[in-house]
Amino acid sequence: MDWSKVIFTDETSISQFSKPKNIWRQKGEIIKVPTVKHSGKVHVYGCLSEKGFGNIYCFTTNLNSDLLCTIYKTTLLPSAGIFFGKDNHSWILQEDNDPKHTSGKAQKWRKDNQVKRISWPAQSPDLNPMENVWAVLKANISDYKPSSTKELIRIIKKEWKKLDKIFAENLVNSMKRRISDVIYNKGDHIYY
Repeated sequence: MDWSKVIFTDETSISQFSKPKNIWRQKGEIIKVPTVKHSGKVHVYGCLSEKGFGNIYCFTTNLNSDLLCTIYKTTLLPSAGIFFGKDNHSWILQEDNDPKHTSGKAQKWRKDNQVKRISWPAQSPDLNPMENVWAVLKANISDYKPSSTKELIRIIKKEWKKLDKIFAENLVNSMKRRISDVIYNKGDHIYY
């Protein structure tokens, strides 16, 4: 597989009020951590290739096949145009096997728009380098205290633009090693 021709995609959710992961305290010290029961949440669709990070699409509704086709049109295709040229269909789409991705509507859209899709194993988060991107993006966003969902979207877009092309290149170049490690671990988790 020529990974330099692949556009990796994924979706994630980011909460307005992230929960602290670790709290260090002195013995006997009591720390009160405020909690929010129903914080605002933004869903993010993103993509990358060896050439860098593509566009992202932020949304607050549930993802369905209609919205996915809109995302393909407004986010995936423009990113592919930037990476490979507008009329170049030599690239291959990587996405997981979410039912929205395998829906008849999504399949028809991809066929009508000459988008080739790579065969991808189910439940394989260790293979998709986008998982690493989400971890970095969420860590960078955790330093902010957005007061609204609108502000959270602005912050997500700001931090996405800061992601470095070399980071994307290194992630794509790690694919051969990821696959070897998954095979070595007999399909069990790997950590990248």
